[in-house]
Amino acid sequence: MYEEEDYDDGDPPSLEIIELKILNNFLKDFSIVRMLEDPSVIIVSNNFKKICETNKLKGFDFIALN
Repeated sequence: MYEEEDYDDGDPPSLEIIELKILNNFLKDFSIVRMLEDPSVIIVSNNFKKICETNKLKGFDFIALN
């Protein structure tokens, strides 16, 4: 689900993702993907998260998808 935001700055309206749903096993062959709709959102697998945490990599902020 998304909302359209228009900031009256002459640019086209932006889309804000309110709720993200992913089909089960849709991304099973990938460890990390970037959303086309919002390149600042990167979705990673639990295995990727575990590797980062095990190796104490910094600069990651993991937010669980509900």
